[in-house]
Amino acid sequence: MEYYDYRQFSEIRDRKRYSHIYGRARECISIHDYDYIEKLFNKPLDNFRKYCIWRIFVPYFINVKKLSGLETSNKIKSWLDRCNSISRLSFNPRWKIDYAVGTFHPTRQDRLEDTNKLFYQRLKGEGIIH
Repeated sequence: MEYYDYRQFSEIRDRKRYSHIYGRARECISIHDYDYIEKLFNKPLDNFRKYCIWRIFVPYFINVKKLSGLETSNKIKSWLDRCNSISRLSFNPRWKIDYAVGTFHPTRQDRLEDTNKLFYQRLKGEGIIH
């Protein structure tokens, strides 16, 4: 219960601190730019997991899907559990999720190749993007 109370306080503080970013995020987000994220969420990975948390899942669940911090954390932890069955995690999932406050847009599919070419090639090879 203590963790949840701190998390709620932290989320409110961060929303106030980054309100100008959250406001812009709501204006320019098109759900169709992020179709690949739902496919990615259903596919456990053995690498690029930190990148997925930081640049894709946290911003997507908070800014696009409008989930709370607790819901976002739970969804990502379930994905990481599936990933852990493939290859053991080398980081603390709770810390990574908390650190990746959704202060910006998730990476759109059309920008993915520019931002992380290796990850883009992996998703293309897996059939997640075309």
